[in-house]
Amino acid sequence: MAQTQPTRAFIPFTCGHLHIRYAGSGPPLILLHECPRSSLSVLPLLEQLSSHYCCIALDTPGYGDSDPIVASPGTATIEDFVGALRQLLDRLQLEQVYLYGIHTGAAIAAEFGRHHPARVKHLFLDAPPAFTAPEQQSMLTHYLTPIVPERDGSHLNAVWTRVLDQQTYFPFYDRRPQTRLTAVRRDLEFVHRTAMGFLAAGDDYPTAYRAAILYPMAGVLSELADIPFTLFGRHDDLLVAHMQRLPVAGTVLQGLQDIARLMRQPLANNRLATVTAAELTSRQCARRRYLKLSTTSVYIEMPAQFNGRMTLRSPFINRGAASDAATASAAIDLPGFGLSDLNLAMPTDTETCQQLFLNTATAAAKALGANLAPVSPGTDWLRLLLSQLGILPDDWNIDGSINSRHTSRLPLPNLRLDWSGAHLLAAWTAARDIAESLSTDTDDAPTTLRTTGQIFQYLIRSRETVTNFCKL
Repeated sequence: MAQTQPTRAFIPFTCGHLHIRYAGSGPPLILLHECPRSSLSVLPLLEQLSSHYCCIALDTPGYGDSDPIVASPGTATIEDFVGALRQLLDRLQLEQVYLYGIHTGAAIAAEFGRHHPARVKHLFLDAPPAFTAPEQQSMLTHYLTPIVPERDGSHLNAVWTRVLDQQTYFPFYDRRPQTRLTAVRRDLEFVHRTAMGFLAAGDDYPTAYRAAILYPMAGVLSELADIPFTLFGRHDDLLVAHMQRLPVAGTVLQGLQDIARLMRQPLANNRLATVTAAELTSRQCARRRYLKLSTTSVYIEMPAQFNGRMTLRSPFINRGAASDAATASAAIDLPGFGLSDLNLAMPTDTETCQQLFLNTATAAAKALGANLAPVSPGTDWLRLLLSQLGILPDDWNIDGSINSRHTSRLPLPNLRLDWSGAHLLAAWTAARDIAESLSTDTDDAPTTLRTTGQIFQYLIRSRETVTNFCKL
């Protein structure tokens, strides 16, 4: 089977924008991931099903690249997540869908079906949570520990260790022989993405967890008489045993292909109209969107009133807000940086690689009818980072001079994945050095720490690109 390359888009909702990945053609299938991860975690399932469905994988609000439900962290309810999903369907003009959810995603999917049964053709619940009252109390007390950034990066080790421990014990904080998992998962990429899910969500990470921990799954399933649903879980899933607590028997499956096969069965009675990826592309947000070029696609932000100029985006990666909305220039993330994927081959020498980035930016500017402009004010750290790492040539069209104290080339941090989590500390140290070198007498410690966090997120999101530069 040829690999499906999903398209990315932002869809407006009342609290900002929802980020989706989608591919395929057929009846619409919404995929809801487990937290604190993102739609990336359900891409293998999307790959299996996109030849049968038009698959739409949503980043849960507050996770991945979707904005959080409310301004005050940690206060959203399961009903709020349902409301965001309803807005997504409305924006995409989808009256009825097939709906899949795993873990927290399953709780949101079940609650959506309870509130909007007419909009769900079939419900797929993958290892839904069904915690007992004592488990709920324990989880609320010990599972939702705050993540407090520290200058020395020690919070990164705490998060990394937590995710590693949960590969062996569940819950991670209860490390007794009887809580040791029979199937220990050893997947470094999974550990990295999960750890980054926690760090990217920040103060918002407990929100969906709390809603799922408290969700009365057994009672809700008893109320879903009008919606056909399928209950299942992988044999090695953390929550597969919870199916025994539910009033409906579930199926224990061995792997991804078994799940995909089970999810194709309801299509025998499908009456929903076919939806194509092209239709969804036409419904994406005009202000925050992906621009398709001949060799790649890049993320851009458009101002309300465009002045015909384009610059590098001022990235506030932890929330993906339209950071250049106050300016009149369009803003771009270079391939492999920020919100742009690295979906093209990297040259094998620095000069050619720099030219590739410049050509891509020039092509994007031409497609928009814009001229390349200098980096907008307030992005000193981005200018310094890209030029000092050698990712952009010194004479690239970048506004402003770099102070003499910054002229020495920074060493490229080693961001290759490491079981110790050392790549996270390497990124944090590089980010802190840049943030502190740019700090002024008016910047207090919290401000510098916040800037460090933004640069860290940018570096880690660009890990594959930076790692490639280490090889040049």
